[in-house]
Amino acid sequence: MTACKRRMFLLVAIVAGMGISWGSSLAFAQGRSEDARLRELARVAEVHARHADRLLELADVVGVAVGVDWLEKPVLKVLTRKGRPAGLPKKLDGVEVEVIETGEIFAIPPQLEQEALAVQPLATRPSADKPPTVKFTSPKDGETFVGTIQLVVDARDDKKVACVDFYYQDYDAFWSNPQQNPPILLGSDTNGADGWSYQWNTTVLKEDGTPRYPDAHYIVWAEAVDSAGQKASHNIALFVDNTVGEPPEYSPDRPAYLPISPIGVSVGNQNQLSAGTLGCVVADSGGVRYILSNNHVLALENTAPIGSWIFQPGLYDTGGGIPYAWMRVGFLTRYVSITFSRRANNQVDAAIAQIESHPYREVGLLVDTSTPADGYGQPRSNYLTNSELSNLFGAGSFPVKKYGRTTGLTDGQVTAINATVLVSYSRGVARFVNQIMVEARPGFILPGDSGSLLVLDSDNESMDRRPVGLLFAGNSDGTVAFANRIEDVLKALTVTTIVGE
Repeated sequence: MTACKRRMFLLVAIVAGMGISWGSSLAFAQGRSEDARLRELARVAEVHARHADRLLELADVVGVAVGVDWLEKPVLKVLTRKGRPAGLPKKLDGVEVEVIETGEIFAIPPQLEQEALAVQPLATRPSADKPPTVKFTSPKDGETFVGTIQLVVDARDDKKVACVDFYYQDYDAFWSNPQQNPPILLGSDTNGADGWSYQWNTTVLKEDGTPRYPDAHYIVWAEAVDSAGQKASHNIALFVDNTVGEPPEYSPDRPAYLPISPIGVSVGNQNQLSAGTLGCVVADSGGVRYILSNNHVLALENTAPIGSWIFQPGLYDTGGGIPYAWMRVGFLTRYVSITFSRRANNQVDAAIAQIESHPYREVGLLVDTSTPADGYGQPRSNYLTNSELSNLFGAGSFPVKKYGRTTGLTDGQVTAINATVLVSYSRGVARFVNQIMVEARPGFILPGDSGSLLVLDSDNESMDRRPVGLLFAGNSDGTVAFANRIEDVLKALTVTTIVGE
């Protein structure tokens, strides 16, 4: 079904459900001149500017937006947790008020371990005792060794690191069947006074005289344990070559037979068992390419360290949260900090991670620029500017689509472009301004779709797939969703281009 037909079908269904004749309602919608409609939108915008802050102080009001109703008539949309709040008039300064019972608005959270949290904020508040962090400082990924390897990590904790355990496993054996070939303990360091390390002698022989660690490609883990028993791990891939002759042919952490990651799929930070959505690929003025997604997906609500690894898929989707070396596709580069306040003027929930190159040079970067085959393909590189967005909405609501980790390809309708909304995060409530509002039935986004790219859905080939915004928030059933304006996102992150068609 084309976008125009979908929109017509939705309007017919609504009209039929209300017992209003199609002809009279269509005449009402089309009978308004463009100039008159723009004047009405301007009046609504003025009322929004005067009253939004006061309305957001009313009990159960979670958002106020300049939008249109189902007849395309400009209205002030007031979003509530339940019902119509006391003291909210049907008109404000002569402008009609449309109440939409959305329930609470959440930062559509990355999918976390607790599936039952799909209808509430999924991220839990940080505990008083934070888990440790650990990262190899030596050796580097992909190095080849003869004899003894000095494994060195940087392990830290807000209280105390009790020990660091070191594990290994044959790369191919583990990757093909981790249940039957789990990591094997090499040894432990229980005293970090001189740093956390372990000497791995790869020349040790078994009782029958054969090598205990034959020449092979290995994954090596370091698992830090703090005084409360909380754990964190990091892994790298190494080669052992103790035979005389040429070293083994280099094999990358990400095997050549694994596909390059598309956009619109699972992604997450190494420090959380979660999965959000890889929105798209962007580039800066120097041509460096990055993954674009939400702050709360890649930077964990301002808490993830710059340089932390970005996994595709996110750890939630690996089966038991096991980090595989081949999952690393980039590292956190920059994010726009979120201010957690009911009076803040946040505009974007966004972060970027520089994409790593595949060790096989001819393959290129580890992230592609298209969705999976059942998606919309490549986004356009000519995104919708703020002025173009305003002009387009001036002609009426318009259809959009997205591809996300959880719900795949879905479509909806932009019904407001100037929304002020209170968004619940694990770290508190944050007010966002100038947001794009999308309505859809059934739901447009669900937990795990965080970071999806919002694009136009048009029969006009030159307009179809033009980026509109970055989705980040919505209600529990996803029927109302919010996106940052894409121009605001790119400017805030100092990137210039969406890489696409």
